[in-house]
This record gives sequence, structure tokens and C-alpha cells, in this order.
Amino acid sequence: MMMKVLRYVLGMSLFFYTGICYAANPDELKTDTTLTKAGFFNVRDYGALGNGTTNDGPAIQRAIDSAAAKGGGVVIFPSGRYCLAASLIPKSNITMKGNGLGAVIMATTSFGSAIGQPKANLSNFMVSDLTFEGGVIDEGVFPRRARNYTPSFSSAIAMTGDRKPGGSFPRIQNIIVKNCNILKTRQLPVIFHGVSNGVMVTGCYFENCLDPGFTWCESVQFIGNNTKKGADNGVSVSRQCEKVVIANNIFDDVAYWGIWCSGFVDTPSNTAEPGPDTFSITGNVIRRSGFGGIALLNGPRFGTVSGNTIDTVFNGPTDARNKSQGRGIVVSSFSANGAVIQEARDIVISNNLLRDVARGGISLTGASDILITGNSFINIGATDTTVTKTDFNSGVYTYTTGVPGEEIKRIGIVGNSFVDTRAIPLSNYAYPPAVRISKDSYQKNNTMIGYRQPLAEKLVVGGNGDPDQSVTINAKSGTLRELLFQTAGLRRWDIRVNNVAEAGAQAGSDFLIIRRNDDGTVAGNPITITRSDGAMKLAEPTGKLGFFGQTPIVKYNAIPNTTGATLSALEEELNKLKALVRAYGLMTP
Repeated sequence: MMMKVLRYVLGMSLFFYTGICYAANPDELKTDTTLTKAGFFNVRDYGALGNGTTNDGPAIQRAIDSAAAKGGGVVIFPSGRYCLAASLIPKSNITMKGNGLGAVIMATTSFGSAIGQPKANLSNFMVSDLTFEGGVIDEGVFPRRARNYTPSFSSAIAMTGDRKPGGSFPRIQNIIVKNCNILKTRQLPVIFHGVSNGVMVTGCYFENCLDPGFTWCESVQFIGNNTKKGADNGVSVSRQCEKVVIANNIFDDVAYWGIWCSGFVDTPSNTAEPGPDTFSITGNVIRRSGFGGIALLNGPRFGTVSGNTIDTVFNGPTDARNKSQGRGIVVSSFSANGAVIQEARDIVISNNLLRDVARGGISLTGASDILITGNSFINIGATDTTVTKTDFNSGVYTYTTGVPGEEIKRIGIVGNSFVDTRAIPLSNYAYPPAVRISKDSYQKNNTMIGYRQPLAEKLVVGGNGDPDQSVTINAKSGTLRELLFQTAGLRRWDIRVNNVAEAGAQAGSDFLIIRRNDDGTVAGNPITITRSDGAMKLAEPTGKLGFFGQTPIVKYNAIPNTTGATLSALEEELNKLKALVRAYGLMTP
């Protein structure tokens, strides 16, 4: 459990503070049996030179083994460049501690990882304040995937524990990597498979590497790190990890996703694993990523994504542009052979900022019970698309090969802000019809400015068991109050109270129904009801009228005057009036 990790950290801290009475800086530590008894093991005492050319690996391993033989301790690395030719073997109850950028682990030959697989069960192992420098050549415009290399180790730390299925591995538990600089590794800078109880990476700086990675781990904490110019994701937590915390990190210029909290599907090897259960992704800053901000792919469940900033997502890295990429947050199910095995579900996405995201804000497929609330979507969409396109340039959207909206349900979109501030807006829908009509989904109290399609938020007032309800349109005297009915964004009918100011005696604020042409312009005002006397008028001269289901007809033109008319003329006029009343539906034949 993480409590064991914390107890171990406190214990190591006591070691560090106790050591101050011997030396204020690891560089000052000399060969001294008193220091060894106190739990400090200086690699220089075991033959390491730190000159950048001599193979210091055997000397460092002797220091580690000596500390392990005494039940554990702190292996000290004074300033220097410590060259390795093979992986160091970690031991339990050991802290490997340097002094930051001054103590560098490097190599000039190619091999797997600087700190590699333990040969026995491993617990309470920490790496602190060391710099690991690989062989990647820093070049090109970022974010980018491609790299060139010189010989070195591929990873800084790589180990596999018994929680990983399909093999015979030692039990590994309670691992901490703290305040390290890991630079230019060809593969994942740290990779932990199947660690029990807890693995924590905190306060570290990663530059020009692939992604720090975790799979099948019981508990993962990735907190307060900085990943820059990554050739893959900013961090990857995958394949059935549990109890995941990814908090307060900064990810700049990574080629793919800032945060990958997802499962994994490998088609060539026919292997697949669903995403993590129980996760919290909070307070991270993701800037200028290639594929997207946060990936919740392949059925992760039971998590929160809150308070993150996703600022600028491109249509892929500079060396792999693709308009299908460029999403802020994506949520999807875990599927195999065309069938959904595990939905992404029970996830709250709240109070995040998504700005200048090239394709779309939040993408949903195979997801249920997702609450999207309090988020700000600013300038979604980077290139022009058809105004009616739903899965590009939209805030919250879904895309599927089946019936639109059928793969998502119970999606709540509440209290979000959708804004396009550009002179020529590119954002299409805040959330398109497929999201609005998906099963048992709801939208409420969202706001939208500058989008090319109307918000189209459903309005539901009250419920079956509620008392009386009302909808109020309030404005000052002399102003228009309207309900508007549209088709494809064009007005078809208005129900309004006009803008004639109330002048006493119940005058003003008359009620009107307005009809409109195909282009949205006013066609006429068929009905007006005056507030002063309740008079109802068929206000259009060309209007038609009918009662009791009769086909409406136009106003009848009677003879000008019947005074002095002959009896036959009066009879003819009376018959015409009777026919007219019958035509209106007010008289039976």
C-alpha cells in the first residue's frame, strides 16, 4: 500500500537529515566506515570514477550490493558522469541518490535500461536526484515523432513485477522515482509493469524521450513532473492499472497525447487489455500536443478529469499531419472483433479549459454515464469544414459507423461555455444532434457565443410529480419578447409580444403570431390579439378563415348596397351569404 511507501520516504528522509552531521553535500562524502554504518554508501568508495569513459557499472553495483547486505541504505553519487555498459540490478530498501544535474548516468554502448530487472523480489526502492542521459539527438521542429540516435541505454528504469500476466516475474512493490532528470532516452524513460502496492514518479523532468509508462500496476502516482518534446505521449498509464493519480504535471510539445489513461490494442500480436479503473487526472497543463490532450480510450472506468488546461492541439505531429487527429479529450469503449467488451463509464469531466483544439473538443464513443460540466471550449476547430459537419469543429461530439448516438447514453452536458472569438468563426456545434438525442442524455445551462450552429439546448420544466411550473420571458417596457421556431437555422414562426410600450388602460404589449418565408424573412402576421380589449384579428388582408375542420377561404366580397334592390337580388345575396357561412363551417347544409 502507499502508506508503506510514505513510511519508507520518511525513513529515507531521516537518513538524509542524519547525514547532514557528516557532510552537507554528497560530493564531500569520503571513505568512512562511520558513514557506512549510518547507511550511506558512496560509489566512489567502491571504485567509480565518474569520468564519462570508464565503465563504472561494476563499482556502482558493488555499492548497491553492500548496502543491500546491511539491510539497505543510501547509495550516494557525487558529481560526475558515470558510464555504464550494462544494466544495474536494483535491491530492496535502497535509495540511489545523486545531486541533480551534477550526477549523470550515461552510456556509450547500446543496451536496455540503466536500472533494470531485479533478480529477486524487490521492495522499498527509490531513485532520487539523479540525471539519466541517453543517446537521442535533439533536432527538428516539435512536436515530432522521428528521432536520430547515438549508442546508449534505451530506458533509464525498466522493471516487471508479478502482476503482469503471462510470465514468471518477481514481486515488485513500493517504488519511488523522485526529482530526477531523464533526458534523450530512445524508449520509455521509465517503464513499470505489474508493480504491487504503489509506484510513484514525482518532481521529475523528462525531455526528448518516449513516454513514462505504467501497466498492470496496483497504484500509480505521477505527480508534479514536466515532460517536454516527447516522441510519444506525455505519460502513459495503461492495461488495467488501478488507483491512478495524474496530477499537477506539465506536458509540452509531445508528439501524440499529453496523457494516455487508456487500454491498449495491438493488432499484430493479437493482444488487448482494457483501460484503468479508478483514476483522477487533475490540475495538469498540456500545451502544443500532436494528437490530443487526454486519451480515455478502450474502456477506462470510474474516474475524474478536472481542472486541466489543454492549450493548442495540432492535427498530428509535424512529421505526421492528419486531419483526423487533434482532439481535446477522447472517451471510447474497449472492443474486440467489432463487439463492445467494456464501456467507458462513470466519468466526470469538469472545469477543464480546452483552447485552440484542431479537430474537436470532447469525443465520445461507447461511453455511458459521463458528466461534462463547467468546462470552457475556446476556438474549437483549426481549418474550415462544412458548417453541418458534426464530428469536426464541435465541442462535444460522437462519431460512429452505426446509428448516430446509439453508442453513447446518459451523457450530461451541464453549465459549459462554448466560445469562438475568431473574426471568421470555425466552430460548428456546441454538441450536435447525435449527442442531444442519445439515450437518456440531457443538456442544461450551457452558453454559446460565435458558433456557426445554434446551441439547440433542450428545455424541460418540471416533472410528473412536481407542482405548477412556469417559463418567464421578462424585459423592460417597449421591448420585444419572442419564442422563435427555426428549421436548419432559418426562422419559420415567431410567437411574440410586440414592442409597443404600455401606456395605461391596458394598451400595448399586444400578442402576435408571425409567419416567415423560406429565407427567414417575414411573410405575414396572421393573428393579433390586443391586450386592451382582447380583440382577435385576422390581421392579413389576404388571410383565409375556416371553422370546424372546413378548408379556409378568403374574405367574401358582398354587393355594395342592398337598398332598393329587387327581391330576387336580395334572395340571391342571402343565398350567397348562407353559402359563405356554410363554407366557413358555421352552418350545416
